[in-house]
Amino acid sequence: KEVRATKPWLVKRVLGAVWFEEKTIFVDFSQPEPRRRFTDAHEAVHAMCPWHEQTLALLDTEDELVRRSALEPIELEANFGAGHLMFQGGRFHKHALEDQVSIRAPLTLAGSYGASRNAAIHYYAQEHPDAVALLVAGLYTEADGSLPVWRSVESPTFEERFGRLVDLLPGRSLQIADPDAPLAGIVREARLAIDPPQTGITIPDRGGQRRPFVAEAFCNGRVNLVLVSERSARRLGRRTRLAG
Repeated sequence: KEVRATKPWLVKRVLGAVWFEEKTIFVDFSQPEPRRRFTDAHEAVHAMCPWHEQTLALLDTEDELVRRSALEPIELEANFGAGHLMFQGGRFHKHALEDQVSIRAPLTLAGSYGASRNAAIHYYAQEHPDAVALLVAGLYTEADGSLPVWRSVESPTFEERFGRLVDLLPGRSLQIADPDAPLAGIVREARLAIDPPQTGITIPDRGGQRRPFVAEAFCNGRVNLVLVSERSARRLGRRTRLAG
């Protein structure tokens, strides 16, 4: 009865749920395995955090797990914990840092951790020791021709030196209708490309000095992902140090 009472309209598909009183987690097993594993970990973290019980909606749809409402602190905590469960903390970056700083590193490693490429890129940016950041944007344009940015993920180094990446975008969105917009070309190209397209951009640091970055785009058919990494870090090639 409790589940039925909070079930959303049919247009919103329920992917996972946690029932605190019964200590039970529900997961939609019709999802692809990587998405199911992330949903399972997400709900498990909700169950591990007693302070979630008082403020959490019983059911998680794609809005809570993927889209804009995932910016709510409790959903961010659950996603953060799910990432650490799936990627085993520093183990993922021990492997990722053996290769050049690039979106190709998490794309290659995702399958080894039973994770989606989306989740692997997200965790790569979130925990990277260098200045790396990620934009997660929708597939469909707004009336002005821009793509809505659902999430902005920054490594601690990027945030300390540059702030939040989404705040540096005009209108806090990805402009793709304008062919001269810095990221428009690679975002459009990524929808059909086999290898993630890339381009050079500059990003102002907190002191106003513009620093050279490389931007790479990947589209998984559900979201657009744009990863930026400082050009100087990419030149280091293979890495051996662990993420803090």
